[in-house]
Amino acid sequence: MNIYFNQEETLKDLVNKIDALIKKGSIKSVSNNTNEFGYIIEKYLKLDNNSLPIPDYNGVEIKCRYKNSLFPFKLFSVSLDGDEPLAFQQIFKKYSIESTNCYKSFNKTFFANRKTIISDETSGKLMVDYKDEKVYLAFYNNGKINNCYYWTFKTLYDRLYLKLKCVFIVTYSVKYINWKKYYKIEGYNCYNLVGFDAFLGAIEKGKIYINFSMQQREKEGIIKSHGPGFSIDYKNINCLFKEIKKPGTDL
Repeated sequence: MNIYFNQEETLKDLVNKIDALIKKGSIKSVSNNTNEFGYIIEKYLKLDNNSLPIPDYNGVEIKCRYKNSLFPFKLFSVSLDGDEPLAFQQIFKKYSIESTNCYKSFNKTFFANRKTIISDETSGKLMVDYKDEKVYLAFYNNGKINNCYYWTFKTLYDRLYLKLKCVFIVTYSVKYINWKKYYKIEGYNCYNLVGFDAFLGAIEKGKIYINFSMQQREKEGIIKSHGPGFSIDYKNINCLFKEIKKPGTDL
């Protein structure tokens, strides 16, 4: 079966459905949830709330973006490789800081082209190792590496191509009428993944990075996390994706 033909048909179907939703006009908000628009799209397309490492819609990953938003575009989350179980939890225990209201937190972003300061003595950064075929997350103490975690190229390649081979981004805006909130779909764009070399190159240049957002309330003892994930700023997505024309048109 022709893979490109399947993608083309899926995108045609998706475009037709989003165009039909656009024709209905503004969409009234019914909650204060910051992710409400994404849930509206999921419900309209009859999607399950997808936290799995698979695309949302028949092989196409759907992303929703607020117009002119500067928030990063989260690519995917993936567990660290290696022999240490629960590595993210170990990182949290070693490098989290005391916060207010009996909280501990670890909210950091790590890049390959510069170190991120964690404390006066501690910092961290990503490193791409082509010889060992690994991307390392290295932690430094007084300038020397004292802990090092990694993902293999294979792990990252498999997740990237499973989740993000084709991406459909819906852009929306918000307006208020008589104090009531409404969403408007401003447009959409279709993208194909450029390749794994582009992914590694963007990490090296600091355009793809990893975010940690982890908290623990002392009494509960449970680490709450959105899942440390690789992200890219929207302005840089052309480093990783190539925009493709709207299915069935020359646009």
